[in-house]
Amino acid sequence: MKHIAHGPGGPGVSPYERAKRRRHGLPNYRLCRYADDWCLTVSDTRAHAGALREEIAGVLATMGLRLSTEKTLITHIDEGLVFLGWRIQRHRKRGTGSTTSTSTRPRRPWPPSWPR
Repeated sequence: MKHIAHGPGGPGVSPYERAKRRRHGLPNYRLCRYADDWCLTVSDTRAHAGALREEIAGVLATMGLRLSTEKTLITHIDEGLVFLGWRIQRHRKRGTGSTTSTSTRPRRPWPPSWPR
């Protein structure tokens, strides 16, 4: 994961560099890792996330590893996701007009309307 962590737009980039990349239409991302599980959040388009997924698959292939197609998910944060038993989803903050926050809570059983 060193390749991902030190890449352009990755977690090691300063806030100034993140803002500069955003102004130029380039993606930024964050990496959350626990043991062999990890979640990569990309702040840009689905196309950039897909391209990053292919780059990561190439890096993992050199180590003899592969991405699981069943576990690999590209989704919008408004739709949410489950990572290590926690539901992560963006919600509107109560009492504000447009400010949003990302909330995490322990996973509950999947309602039929939620994507898996």
